[in-house]
Amino acid sequence: MTWIEDATQVVIDGLERHPELPGYSRLPAEAVHAVRQIEEAYGSKHRAALLRRVLARCMSNTLQAQRFLALPEGIKALTRKEFSRIEAALHTSPDDSYSLSSDLYLKDLALACMRLIAAGARLLDCSSGVPRSLIWRGGYRQGLRALRQFLWETHGFKPFYQAHVHLSSLEDFSVDGWIRMFRLIADLFAGDERARGFFGAAWLYDPALDTVSPHLSYMRRFALERGAQLYYYEDDTLGRSGALSKSRTRRALFEKHCYVPRIYYLVWARTSLMRWAREGQ
Repeated sequence: MTWIEDATQVVIDGLERHPELPGYSRLPAEAVHAVRQIEEAYGSKHRAALLRRVLARCMSNTLQAQRFLALPEGIKALTRKEFSRIEAALHTSPDDSYSLSSDLYLKDLALACMRLIAAGARLLDCSSGVPRSLIWRGGYRQGLRALRQFLWETHGFKPFYQAHVHLSSLEDFSVDGWIRMFRLIADLFAGDERARGFFGAAWLYDPALDTVSPHLSYMRRFALERGAQLYYYEDDTLGRSGALSKSRTRRALFEKHCYVPRIYYLVWARTSLMRWAREGQ
């Protein structure tokens, strides 16, 4: 079918022409337009066929790309593992999984074209930035810590490696997986002089988890004990951050007004993270 091949090429060309778009979920206008045109003309079944083909073509292109071949071996192995998962799902997942409104699809697409990098416990956006508003969001003590870290330790707010949870790939969501991820990040840093550090932004770094969900506290404590910094960002008063979706305990406490998820930034400077990796602590 020429029309689906043409549309596939439009989407892929758009992704290749606009690597600078921030965030994994933002796609070039021409790519979005091509997908909408197919759906309007032929329906959702053909939209899904197009998006499946885009995934397959992007994965094939990536595996042959010099940028992929230059990655550390551990990252390449994890990427191939993710591609095997994505490829298997192409034949089993329902058509409504293949939509530009699906966060799971957008993350798989970003993996397929290396806008996100597989690092086991998380996916990494290697061109992200930390908001300067951290300086004033958490009071003057937080502001002083932020100024010290971003002016004297990281020497800037961008680019950072940002961590994203992918609900389609949670096999390494564990203490050991978390530690392996940081070792892989150190390997990536060794070949990327631009990178200023790592950060995650989520309710998962909230100190309240020490009481509410202590089994998740390792994600904050491990990095903090080795030189990272923690910054308050905002309260999730509506419970939309994901903190309530997998836990009856957290949801019950939220509904009783005993727990409000808070979003924190966990920031680990490149120099500090690589020092930890060298020393093997």
